Amino acid sequence: MPPRRSSEFEVLQRLAGLIRTPRASPLVLGIGDDCAAYRSSREDLLFTTDMLIEDVHFRRDTHPAEAAGRKALVRGLSDIAAMGGEPRFCLLSLAVPEWADKKWTDGFWRGFLRLAAETGTALAGGDLARAARLYCDVTVCGAVPKGKAVLRSGARPGDRIYVSGALGGSALGLATGKGPAWKRHLAPEPRLALGKFLRETLRPTAMMDLSDGLSIDLYRMCRASMLAAEIHAPPRFPQATLEQALHGGEGRAPGVSRRSTHRNRHHAAGQAGPGETRPPAARAPGLRPFSTFMNTPDPSLVIDLIEAFRRSKTMFAALHLGVFDRLEAGPAGLSELAASCGASPGALERLLDACAGLGLLVKHDGRYSNSPAAQAYLCRSSPNTLAGYVDYSNRVLYRMWGHLEDAVREGGHRWVQAFGLDGPIFNHFFQTEEAMRTFLLGMHGYGTLSSPRVVEAIDLGGFTRLVDLGGATGHLVMAACERYPHLRGAVFDLPAVIPVARERIAPSPARDRIELIAGDFFEDALPPADVYAVGRILHDWSEDKIGRLLDKIHDALPPGGALLIAERLLDPDKSGPVSAQMQSLNMLICTEGKERTLAEYRALLEAAGFRQVEGRQTGTPVDAILARKV
Repeated sequence: MPPRRSSEFEVLQRLAGLIRTPRASPLVLGIGDDCAAYRSSREDLLFTTDMLIEDVHFRRDTHPAEAAGRKALVRGLSDIAAMGGEPRFCLLSLAVPEWADKKWTDGFWRGFLRLAAETGTALAGGDLARAARLYCDVTVCGAVPKGKAVLRSGARPGDRIYVSGALGGSALGLATGKGPAWKRHLAPEPRLALGKFLRETLRPTAMMDLSDGLSIDLYRMCRASMLAAEIHAPPRFPQATLEQALHGGEGRAPGVSRRSTHRNRHHAAGQAGPGETRPPAARAPGLRPFSTFMNTPDPSLVIDLIEAFRRSKTMFAALHLGVFDRLEAGPAGLSELAASCGASPGALERLLDACAGLGLLVKHDGRYSNSPAAQAYLCRSSPNTLAGYVDYSNRVLYRMWGHLEDAVREGGHRWVQAFGLDGPIFNHFFQTEEAMRTFLLGMHGYGTLSSPRVVEAIDLGGFTRLVDLGGATGHLVMAACERYPHLRGAVFDLPAVIPVARERIAPSPARDRIELIAGDFFEDALPPADVYAVGRILHDWSEDKIGRLLDKIHDALPPGGALLIAERLLDPDKSGPVSAQMQSLNMLICTEGKERTLAEYRALLEAAGFRQVEGRQTGTPVDAILARKV
């Protein structure tokens, strides 16, 4: 007996189990919904792709060229609509067979571009090729306000099920080849305005594109929401059969809305709304939880978190043993690495293979080499190295995070519990010259990733002198002075920090405009400037201590001066991003402070006399805030 061919659902389930999205990735939604979602600074970008294949999705003897071109785009637009988004642009890859002459391809382009123009979807590029039959792959990018995409997985027990039109028209048209049903089959509508209206006004709990038929797509929604549905007399296109209504693909966007909160005038009057599935009076429609073992939630999230610390510690150990630095010069075999690292060959092989599995090493013919990411960020001699922060995370944070439960119970840092140390926070970072250097170089690696984006996000063109308070290795001053040729800068930090800053600033083309000043911004007078900067400073301290520092900065600034803050911003409701939430817990473990929302920073700044507070998300480890003295 030939093996059973896997269904699309089974393939996607297996693929989802294999994919490992990096923890810090801005990808907030992957496989499992109408679109993938990528979080940018102000909104979520939606991405979807759909294929149109000859004799699978259309037939050239029944579909005019313009109808085929329109259908190629409408499928992706319907996915954007089903998440409440608006399209931005699209990419088209088209493989054209020999039979498609100039007249046919011109018609295809007319249909495609006409719908693109109607919906404001720019064609941004793609690819062209020849093939035995016509294949078309369209990727559509849309956008939705951050965190506002309507997902398949949001349905709740007791919700009512709505569809955006009568069902079965496309299947009836395919069967009869005539009349209004045939027009429905040839020219489906993406209903973008409806999707946006539903998201903004009626706020359904879940939506999805109904392209494969109610029976299939409602099952997918129920699966995503871990619910079951009851259907009673679905609204049918005139003359469509129940079979066509249930199983015929439509290319429409149905929604699921909660009875307690989402009503329209038809519903309030006790009448069926447009496309509403109405039950007999004795049985209310709704969604009920699945109760069987087979439909328990996907455990991959929990399993991934169970293993997450193992992956981190694997990288920590390899760096500590010198693996990446040893491989910087070129590939090496197990015996060479074991000898240079002073490690057991059998045990080291497991570590190296695990690093290869994580993408940190490449293994070929029994020899190991650094991956590009390891070469750039884990070798100590790299200008972009994060090795210092990895080392600090291994030697310090890893031990302190082991006491997170106690930190949460008691509400304080864990220096005494983990190391028997007490006193001012930064005394622990700077116990020895080596410890100080490790910490500073770790921060420098993060700074080289984020500081250029901070000075791009905030316009500093109107200022003449920037002083970075607690500026460490000078990465923010360097980024600002390199971007603004008229700007002069200074790093103001503790005396022990200045030699490390001098070393890092030396290669910068702006080094002649950067001054190094030793001092304590809490105790000493601040150097004159018309814009001060504090990067990863305020999150270390309590509100009282921040207030004293902000008062001092405000007093030192001239009228029209400003303060630039580089800190990770929490969402207004503190529900994300995860990186900021994790950093806030890290502040609990290590310091007196926490991460904050823009509103919380605004309150602190305005209490000190600042005005015109603006915030910008950068997509890097820190965001940007500018506050002015008026």
